[in-house]
Amino acid sequence: TERARLVIDASHPYAEAISRNISEACETSGVRFLRVIREGPDVGGCIRFSRLDDIIAWLNTQKAVVFSTLGAKEAKALTAVAQYKERVWLRILPNPEGLTACLEAGFSPKRLICMQGPFSKMVNSAIFRESGADVLLTKDSGAEGGYLEKVEAAHECGMTVAVLARPEEDGLTLDAVIDLIERGGV
Repeated sequence: TERARLVIDASHPYAEAISRNISEACETSGVRFLRVIREGPDVGGCIRFSRLDDIIAWLNTQKAVVFSTLGAKEAKALTAVAQYKERVWLRILPNPEGLTACLEAGFSPKRLICMQGPFSKMVNSAIFRESGADVLLTKDSGAEGGYLEKVEAAHECGMTVAVLARPEEDGLTLDAVIDLIERGGV
């Protein structure tokens, strides 16, 4: 039987548990592990937070309508936003588990947008305007996650952008991993 010599982890930058599990499995089995880090555009005009609790505390000092693209996993935490039922919109992936989690957290179906992205700047702008939101909550998901299009659309709509910063991680860019493979370094 063939045995893997290398595992390349290119999971989402916020999928910390998945990356940790992959790394631990590789260490246990003696397989080389490489983490691919998504390169993110350097976009100005955003407020960056290292923790979701800090974003919620900041939001509770405001009266702003919030449009969250953080996903269904963060829905329960966002119920700590004062008057969340009237102030918070959620854009989540269109899957039954996420929708159920949001409904069980108390969000109204009319505040939930179930769509699979990434989206163009034009689509984001239209959705943001329709919601009447003042603040965009997002993650720095890189080009693959449509981060730049979300931020540009929010700025175009006059919104404040609050970014949940990426967790610290070690790894290589995709180009560096490809180069390493092509040079036979793995």
